[in-house]
Amino acid sequence: MIVDQISPRNSRRFRGQRTYVDLPDTLRVRFSDETNSWESTEKIIPWLRHEGPIDLTEELSIQGKTDPDEVEIEAVRRMHEVSLRPDRFSVIQDGAARVATRGDMVMLSHYVLDSAQVAARVVLTEGAAAELDEEFQMIAGQIYALRFRVFDGVDDVIGASVVAQVSGTIGTTRLVTILDTVDRPYLGEDSFAAHIIAVEPAEDMAVHLARVNGAPGLDALAVAHVVSDWTPIIGEASPSFGLPSVSELAGIDIDGTEIVIGASVTGSDAIYIRSIRVEHRMLGAAAGDTAEILGSSGAAAATQNIGLSRAATVDGVVLTDGSRVLVTGQSDGTQNGIYIVETAGAWSRAPGG
Repeated sequence: MIVDQISPRNSRRFRGQRTYVDLPDTLRVRFSDETNSWESTEKIIPWLRHEGPIDLTEELSIQGKTDPDEVEIEAVRRMHEVSLRPDRFSVIQDGAARVATRGDMVMLSHYVLDSAQVAARVVLTEGAAAELDEEFQMIAGQIYALRFRVFDGVDDVIGASVVAQVSGTIGTTRLVTILDTVDRPYLGEDSFAAHIIAVEPAEDMAVHLARVNGAPGLDALAVAHVVSDWTPIIGEASPSFGLPSVSELAGIDIDGTEIVIGASVTGSDAIYIRSIRVEHRMLGAAAGDTAEILGSSGAAAATQNIGLSRAATVDGVVLTDGSRVLVTGQSDGTQNGIYIVETAGAWSRAPGG
């Protein structure tokens, strides 16, 4: 919806600038994928109508999008925006006259030259006065204007196009004075829809409005885009594996002062016990105690025998004198059981082990 008409009658200092870019072949968009446990991933999206080899890829940041389809649609919208909104315009408008704000659509009118009388270079400026390198005729009663470019620093090689009314001496002349008034005489106007993208404060309660081409069909083009097939999985999908069997407590046996804990596993995919922690208090004792019985790792039991003597490391645990180890992977099944480690000699079986 058009909310305001901005013209030379309620604004001043119109500026126009066009950006020229080398379009990439694809865009790389990184995002957190809500369809894959919020894993960080990326999507490569070809530029509009691009076919053939990919020589140039640019990264695009899209905030707040986590659905892969929405990410692609927003990226396509940005592509259309580059082609449909190549120009950027700005004016200064007094606060009392301003109606539109950021996000609004307005009709923008600005002065254009009805006809060009002479093409010339500005060779000298002093204040508002300018000297041209070509002479031209100024006739009484006619309105004259000068189109020129204003550059923002040495790095700006394109500049902004400006049309300003000028005055000068009637007759043949090369000298003009640039007029900067709000109520300029009519030079001819060009009107088109524009979208306000920024509102910044200026002097004397005025505001600086930044705008781009309206591009009313932009959203429709993005919505009409057919999302490509895509998956966050790279390579072939791995087969599904079930959870391994869990060891179960088989029983507790008390032999004098020894406590023997038994565990059983079933199936070839069982998880072997690494350690069992026991918190206990002997009958009549004032305080409790904690003991840990170590078991052999599933990897060691599955691939090789464990030496049942001297110092050893089982499943990353350095065994010391008195450590208890549950051995379940010996080639000779009669050697499986609970052992007490002796770092200087052969291990001994624990009572009941």
